[in-house]
Amino acid sequence: MTIKEKWEAIVDDVAKCNNCDESSMQVLWEDIFADAELFGYSHRKGEIDRQRSIKIGSGMRVIPDIIIKNATQNKDLFVVELKQFGISFRTGDEEQLFSYMRLLELRIGILICNKIYVYYRENSCLKHCIEIDFQKNSTLGENFVELFSKNNFSETEISNFIKINENYKNNVQKIKTEVYELDLKKLVEKYFASRFSDDEIKCAMNDFNFYIKEPMKVMPEVRPVPLGADEKKENFVKLSKNHAIRLLQKSGYVFCGKHTFASKNSTQNNYWANPDVSVLICDWDLILNDLKNRVLMVFRIPAHTFSRAQFKMRNDQPKKIDLQIEYGDPNFSDNRSGIKFRTYLVKELSY
Repeated sequence: MTIKEKWEAIVDDVAKCNNCDESSMQVLWEDIFADAELFGYSHRKGEIDRQRSIKIGSGMRVIPDIIIKNATQNKDLFVVELKQFGISFRTGDEEQLFSYMRLLELRIGILICNKIYVYYRENSCLKHCIEIDFQKNSTLGENFVELFSKNNFSETEISNFIKINENYKNNVQKIKTEVYELDLKKLVEKYFASRFSDDEIKCAMNDFNFYIKEPMKVMPEVRPVPLGADEKKENFVKLSKNHAIRLLQKSGYVFCGKHTFASKNSTQNNYWANPDVSVLICDWDLILNDLKNRVLMVFRIPAHTFSRAQFKMRNDQPKKIDLQIEYGDPNFSDNRSGIKFRTYLVKELSY
């Protein structure tokens, strides 16, 4: 089998267990790691250590789902934490995996739920991660199969792979952010400068406005879910945070660790919120509620995208961000810090 065929076989096997419980997922992934054509680890040689009981205190034990070993050296290689396929990423699951990695003194760990999350631990705090969707024609998926196979496993190669892909993702995000800060008018004027006079260019440019607009993301179609008695459409003139979250979850959106909700200010032309500064160190969902047009907009800001120094804090509560996003601004600019959130928009939902 080619690497591509191996990854596609895994995708097909996982799809068949879409509604399976965790015990079935345990059997599936033990079989996948043991398959000689896929990863090639051996049950008989003790290379797949299932649900090892690890003592961590007086009467206290933890049980990782799978630990993959090098039988020749009697050395643990990496640990795997399994969840049901339909369950989305949860911070608690990541923390559980990371605790196993510390206990076992392992650098490499894998969390498998609706995606594959591969981690590399540098120390007790710093970790690097990539996520891999269960989709065919995935370069990341094929790399995963190749790097974690028994004959190719190398902690150094895996750590480099994770860091390179993490850096790539961060650079793409930086480019998107900087695109919105470009002065397009000046760039166009510079383009014509060698052929026309300044007056001719300025006269021509007076008839144009320049702005950058990201293509609207096409969201997967989701069957509508009937609203409860307290969620009838006429009751959404003042949409609460809990109602907004329920609507978004029913539409198929999966929230990350932290989320902030803000409606248009009733007296000023902005969205106002005071999230705790801790939102900056984890993935952060910012929900804006356009009351006039009855639209919820969700912005997913990856962890460590911004620093505390980039925002204005409240004078009376220095750990609270003073966020005031301009209503009607296509770039969704925070008028306190100047930060533009448009590039992080991932979902719009009319209600």
